[in-house]
Amino acid sequence: MAKNTRDKIIETTISIIENKGINFVNMRDLGAQIGLSRGAVYRHFKNKDDLLVTIAIQSFVKLSEHMSKTVRDNSKEQLINLLNYYYNFGTKHPSLYDLMFQKKWTTSEYQNLHAIATQPLEILRKFIPNTIDSATVLAFIHGLIELTNSGHVEPEKGLDDPQLLISTFITKIYE
Repeated sequence: MAKNTRDKIIETTISIIENKGINFVNMRDLGAQIGLSRGAVYRHFKNKDDLLVTIAIQSFVKLSEHMSKTVRDNSKEQLINLLNYYYNFGTKHPSLYDLMFQKKWTTSEYQNLHAIATQPLEILRKFIPNTIDSATVLAFIHGLIELTNSGHVEPEKGLDDPQLLISTFITKIYE
């Protein structure tokens, strides 16, 4: 039962994050929403950050697993496919994406998250051996996701076709 309760807390929290935003996650309200006593959520998670970092870790794991499954070869086309998937993940789940990359997770307290968070990036780096190009690609894809999530994909800026932007950018890197 405890495992199911923990999973229910996580699922409900993800739903709140995706529908309302991270700021609407409240441990007391969460317990009430699931039908738990006031302090029951704390039997599964030390505090709100413990719950949120668990969700961030799960999100990185899911992203990495999917990316690993789609890798067939070390080609430019495969990199474009991976970046398109990464982009789609970040834009279809903007609040989860924001949670995953919150600045507060950079402290040494969250080393387990750090180890898992590098997995999708390491998958991408396999396609881009040059460190400078690797950093450029990562900055590009995160920037494109941020532009999209903040509503700055105006056609007059040439930002209305993210797949074309990704393809063009990677083609330039490979030249």
